[in-house]
Amino acid sequence: METILSPFSASISELKKNPTALLRQADGAPVAILNHNRPTAYLVPADVYENMLELIEDYRLNQITREQSSGKEQIAEFPIWTPLNAFEAAETLAQVLAEHKAQK
Repeated sequence: METILSPFSASISELKKNPTALLRQADGAPVAILNHNRPTAYLVPADVYENMLELIEDYRLNQITREQSSGKEQIAEFPIWTPLNAFEAAETLAQVLAEHKAQK
């Protein structure tokens, strides 16, 4: 059985019926969306998602700063920053989680 990483959960059918009600009931917490009792997605309010992207972007900036200060990479200046798209965010989040897991 997979771990559900949220205090709230709902089926895909419930999500289709009234997604706004799910978000309201969760009061800002993520909602695990289940398919056959397995989490397939997490529904989060827009402000939570935006904050997650900002944290990931901060992480990326910190990585660049560490690389520059350690001399690993010679970058004359910071690259022009563009907002993260969902794919980049997922990739960076996977990297952060893997590094965190390796430190344990």
